[in-house]
Amino acid sequence: MQIATLQRLAVASSLSYLPIDKIPTSPYYASSNLDPIVQVVDPISQSGATLFRHIHDDDDDALSYIVACRGSANLKNFGTNLKFGLVPATKLSFGKSKEEEVILPPEDALVHEGFQDASVGLWEELGPELINVLNNDDNDKTKDIVFTGHSLGGVMEYIGV
Repeated sequence: MQIATLQRLAVASSLSYLPIDKIPTSPYYASSNLDPIVQVVDPISQSGATLFRHIHDDDDDALSYIVACRGSANLKNFGTNLKFGLVPATKLSFGKSKEEEVILPPEDALVHEGFQDASVGLWEELGPELINVLNNDDNDKTKDIVFTGHSLGGVMEYIGV
């Protein structure tokens, strides 16, 4: 991965802490080539994510989507962090396509209780928004969807994808 891409993902993670209407006021925003599309928050855990559209520097028609999950930003998030008991990973699945069955973690897999709950809650909010954006994307040069996050947000993107 190129340095510019890593920097852009770090900026997206940083911007995801701001309310969507405040993102354009950040000094990081102007040079980021990131367009915030939608922001979601899980009402229970208060974990949040922002979906950005990124126009590629080398091709004005090509774009990617970046889902940036923010880290701990409030007391509920810190409560999530403190629910650190290991529990069976019964609420997680690892994807489903039309051709494949749901992939479940091994039966003996354990996961941080708070992270599992917050990840599931955040995905319930984010999933429909992401599907809506992708279904309405008529750009045949869409390259990819990248997930990133900082701290708690890094966990959300890692176990939630």
